[in-house]
Amino acid sequence: MILKPMPPKRLPKHVLKDLLEILFPGAIFKQPSGITPDPTGLFGLQAVINNVNNYCEAPFTVPSSQAVANVVTLTAFQATIGEIIIPALGGISAAFVIQLPSTASIIAQLGANVIPLDGSYAEPMHVSNSSGQTGTLTAGDASTTISGTATVATGATRKWLLTVPAAVNPGVATISIVNMGSWTYP
Repeated sequence: MILKPMPPKRLPKHVLKDLLEILFPGAIFKQPSGITPDPTGLFGLQAVINNVNNYCEAPFTVPSSQAVANVVTLTAFQATIGEIIIPALGGISAAFVIQLPSTASIIAQLGANVIPLDGSYAEPMHVSNSSGQTGTLTAGDASTTISGTATVATGATRKWLLTVPAAVNPGVATISIVNMGSWTYP
């Protein structure tokens, strides 16, 4: 009797989804639906939950629909998720731009009524580039400044620190993105 090896079985989609949620939760504590976090709700607990979840990093792979004419346009959600992965995409054929959304939309995504606007809020932002071309991070508008190196070589990951500095003008928030370094991966 000759034994043939059995082909590997694929996991059902619902099992894969559950595994991904365990490995990359995207949120440390899920905010109950219908609740808008604010600094006073439950003695500030809702604000803490929102800010702790902002620090939670999850990988996001940019779909080919977001790479058009050597420009990768990010949404506010993608810009704040923590790890942005840019694979080889059809819309990238030369050095390309990684376009951030507007400052207002990034701050709204972080929770404008919850995050401190006094210069104490910051979170890491990574871009992993395997597109075959060099990418350059660019601000969505004049209220976002990028300091230090803004390019990401192919086969590398660059880390920035996104901070919300104290507002110079009351009610007008800005974002500062500072280069923290880069590394290559196999």
